[in-house]
Amino acid sequence: MVLFEGVTGLHINWRKSLIYPPINVVNNVSWLATILGVEVGTLPATYLGLPLGAKSMSIDIWNNVIEKCEKKLARWKTQYLSMGGRLTLINSVLDALPTYMMTLFPIPLGVTKRLDSIRRKFLWQGNKEKKGFHLVKWKSVITGKKNGGLGIKNLNLQSKALQMKWLWKYANGNQLLWERVIEAKYIPEDKWMTKEVTTPYGVNLWRSIRNLWDEVKNNSKQGFIADLWTLQGWNFNFRRHLNDWEVQRVADFLNTVEPFNGLQTGNDVLWWTGNNGGVYKLANEAALTQDNVMKRGITLCSRCLLCGETLENVNHLFLRCKYTQQLWRIFLSHKGISWTMPGKVSEALKSWEEAGVLAKDRGRWRLIPASIWWAIWKERNSRCFENIENSVQKVKLNCILLLCF
Repeated sequence: MVLFEGVTGLHINWRKSLIYPPINVVNNVSWLATILGVEVGTLPATYLGLPLGAKSMSIDIWNNVIEKCEKKLARWKTQYLSMGGRLTLINSVLDALPTYMMTLFPIPLGVTKRLDSIRRKFLWQGNKEKKGFHLVKWKSVITGKKNGGLGIKNLNLQSKALQMKWLWKYANGNQLLWERVIEAKYIPEDKWMTKEVTTPYGVNLWRSIRNLWDEVKNNSKQGFIADLWTLQGWNFNFRRHLNDWEVQRVADFLNTVEPFNGLQTGNDVLWWTGNNGGVYKLANEAALTQDNVMKRGITLCSRCLLCGETLENVNHLFLRCKYTQQLWRIFLSHKGISWTMPGKVSEALKSWEEAGVLAKDRGRWRLIPASIWWAIWKERNSRCFENIENSVQKVKLNCILLLCF
């Protein structure tokens, strides 16, 4: 310990130190603790906020995280928060609490379900005593905002991503102490990774991380070109003999790549290719219109509160209703656009985006549908819950003011 202090420059506080007996039987542990002036601890314990000596796949090590989330939730339920406020708290606090644990330990499925249940109930129910309506599938809610979700983190994907960072650091490592320990214990398979852990004994922490290597490898350019390049030029090894009709194609290919000599000597590294895939989904038809309320077991005599001519659903209220179409005409006539109203809100958003390609202020152009729908929704709720009916001119004015200011 004296040598440790001298080498590192750190000072050991013996009053705060504990000695933990290893897995094997060690004699005279109490006597050794007395000499050092420390206490004997028991495993499992907590060190730097992480469980020490516990099974990495055990649900019990996550109890502290779940308790913290429930305590936060109990405090927030005493406040009157809008849905936007609840969403902000979920993204900034509830999503952050398990992150530290997930940097090292894979999150069990049972813990994911429990934390999803806590976040889901708080988002849709808030401080209401009655059960709130869950208007959108949770799978859609936890997708990114660019894909039509609310940006709430998918805990399973986040856990895998945080563990993959260790694989990425190891593959592009700088021979740090932890990397040398892993390499010595599990034996390198190649220059990028250790062999797969198949032993049934020992700590399975690295085993769970190592099992994700195939996913990392499939999303990276792993030295493929460098393996085919030597200082003398290209070195292609074909897996079989060429057919007669393939010889000319291979010759053309070699003539194409022959001028390229841009590779330089140096250490090979992994290069993340990324993934930009995704479908833009905005409209989930999740507003509590009368048809959606009836789907949840409440009996109503469904009728559009604005035109009174047909059943009320999302697509009718925001697109097809004669009352709503008057607001659409304001902007269409101003821009001189002849537009056939689509059948669904999602189709309308896509068509509106295409129609605004040449708009000078595309940001303002994208806000027009939202302004129309918010003005219509407020008028609809005013008639439904307050029995107050405003003129269409006032609704138009409210829509324009909302867009401009």
